[in-house]
Amino acid sequence: MQLQEQNLRKKGWSEEEIEHAREILVRAEEKKHPKKILLEKALYWVMLLIIVIGTIIGAWVIEPILLVTNTGQAVVAVVVFGLLFGSLATILFRDIEELQIHHHIISSLIIPLTAIITSIILTKQAARITAAISLEAIHNPLLLGIAYSIGALLPYLIFITVKRKEHAVN
Repeated sequence: MQLQEQNLRKKGWSEEEIEHAREILVRAEEKKHPKKILLEKALYWVMLLIIVIGTIIGAWVIEPILLVTNTGQAVVAVVVFGLLFGSLATILFRDIEELQIHHHIISSLIIPLTAIITSIILTKQAARITAAISLEAIHNPLLLGIAYSIGALLPYLIFITVKRKEHAVN
């Protein structure tokens, strides 16, 4: 748990009280069982892996939509799917107290990269299928990957912005 010293000062805490709170938190952290520490560290990576796998599975689910929609409809469908999946990922990440800035950066890079790579692969596959059965639904894989990334990252960015504003107000 992180101590928000500036917030405590704004609330009228003395330096001695802040130092005492800091010492309590340090002692509590030192008393944690090593397996609990390992579990806390592993939790983030397991959740990130689940999100990446979910993105790939979700892309396979959305592939039939790509076969029967025009580009505008496909982009809207992909953005909606990204918003839903991004909201789920945000709910999972917001409950982990120990996330540091590098965790946020890694998440902000891995999720869009996974989306773009998966989109390229599946859009090319959808193009082969549409060509084989004479459909005209051809989509730009990069456009769909970016659309999904924006949808997936939007809830996360909103969460980070709200969290920063809350810390600034408190």
